Parts: sequence; structure tokens; C-alpha cells
Amino acid sequence: MESIDQDLLDFSGITRLFPLPHFVMFPHIKKVFHIFEPRYIRMVLDALVSDRYITMATLQPDAAIDAAKPMLFPTGCLTLIEQHQALADGKFNILLRGICRVHITQEMLTSTPYRVAQVEPMLDVSTSPSAALRQELIQSIATCVTGAGAFAQEIQHLLKGDMPLASLTDYVAFFLPLSITQKQQLLLNQDVAQRVRLLIELMQQLDFGVDQPELMPPPRARRFPPDFSVN
Repeated sequence: MESIDQDLLDFSGITRLFPLPHFVMFPHIKKVFHIFEPRYIRMVLDALVSDRYITMATLQPDAAIDAAKPMLFPTGCLTLIEQHQALADGKFNILLRGICRVHITQEMLTSTPYRVAQVEPMLDVSTSPSAALRQELIQSIATCVTGAGAFAQEIQHLLKGDMPLASLTDYVAFFLPLSITQKQQLLLNQDVAQRVRLLIELMQQLDFGVDQPELMPPPRARRFPPDFSVN
């Protein structure tokens, strides 16, 4: 909680929106994005000379992609640009770190080519999850990812560590092949214990058969082409 509060010290409640289809960002996650659209290049430039905050939002499944403002799910994830790489053609590679859930309360009128909104941070509500609940989650994760290759190895490595329960839950929720609606359910839930129970329930519904979508590659298996050492 202390680190999240620290990250929010400079947050005004007004944030740039980076809406994507079929993608849900979670707190605690770090992910690289290649920014090539002119409106989002402008968004990154503005963020870099300001507070470095960007809110990842998800387009609703039935949103009209070609609309001026396609409909979004009301819950997003506030992120911070941790590293960036300006490319010769004006594009960017950026590394975003998820900070906290946010509720999009109102979109703002703006002259910028990208969308801007007022949001309310949704900090975790801890109900002191029991050690038994953590063990149940760990067992469910181990059962769920058995046979899932490199992802299973990465998860097993994490389970041996002391990652906080909230972080572990969000990490697994991000990488598992859950539907966008299911991930939004997990993103919406601020109560850590309730979120753990929901994740366990959703994992029990997964079937890693031949028709099951592949897991998102774990961090150790991902390649990050950008060389951020210059920033």
C-alpha cells in the first residue's frame, strides 16, 4: 500500500487514456508498447514532459472501433512510463508499469488528439486474507498451469517467493487466457480476498485443451527489443 500511495503523490485525477481492444492491464504488471499512431505519439510526448501517467482502458466488445470515442469499460488501470526509447522515425517504445485500478468517472473536453478523463483511484481493500486462502490460490494455480510449459515454470518460481497476495493475483489474472469480461471482473474487484476467490473460480473453468487459447508468454520468455539503457 505504501508504494502505491507514493506512486499517486503527483496524480491529479486527470489522465490520458490509451484504449485498446482485447487487452486488460493490471496493477503490478510491466509491459512494453510500441507507439506508432500520431495521436498516441503526442500522448507519450505530453506525458513525458508532465506526470508520465497514462491510463490503459479497454474497448467494450461491441464498441464501434471507427467511432470518434468507442465505448470503454468503466474500469481501467493507471500506469506510469518507467522507461522510454525515442526512435529515429518519431515513434516510441515505452515500458508501462501498472499502478492501481481506476474508475473512469467522466471524459473531459480536450483539444488533444487523444482522449482524456477524470478518474478515481480504486486502491485495494485488504480483508486480511488467511494463509489458507493463499495456499488454496497457490494450489489452484499449480493445478491450472500444469503442462503449460514455460509459463508453468515461471509461475512455480513465483509461488516459491513472497510476492504479496494482491500482486500475485493480478499477475496471474493478466497472463491467464481469461476472457476480456472475466478480466474486467477481476480488475473491478478491489477486495483482495474476493478477488482471490473469483480467480480460483475462473481458473477452475479453464481447459488447456487443443482449442484453448495460448497463455500470454511469461516475462522470462518475452523479448524486449527496446534498449532502454540510453534513457
